[in-house]
Amino acid sequence: MLESILQGLREVEGVQGAMIVDSGAAVVAHRAHSIYDLGVLQQVARSVVNSIDSVQLIQDDWDMLTAHFGDGKLLLRSLRTGGGKPRRYILTVIADASLNVAFLGVALRVAASKLLVELESNPGPAA
Repeated sequence: MLESILQGLREVEGVQGAMIVDSGAAVVAHRAHSIYDLGVLQQVARSVVNSIDSVQLIQDDWDMLTAHFGDGKLLLRSLRTGGGKPRRYILTVIADASLNVAFLGVALRVAASKLLVELESNPGPAA
């Protein structure tokens, strides 16, 4: 189910890939163009988690971050589960220059809501 939600993000023009990363930099789920294989996505996940660790020193309750690189963008959305044992995930979207950020913003809000429901109902290995 997580992959089908990520596929919905991939259908937004300019999105090259989307993944969910846990606090240990493990890729929980992903959907991306074939050039972004699991090895590449794992490298991106480690960089994302290292960067977020730095951001959280200043702003622990961040919601969304955007990083620009070359001709693309990396959009990060914080996902925090509730319950007795809260967990933190990062929804990561890899996009190119053709991305309409406003349109993706709407898609991200919808996807984040659906992903949280799935992550809360299935603790998985990241718990």
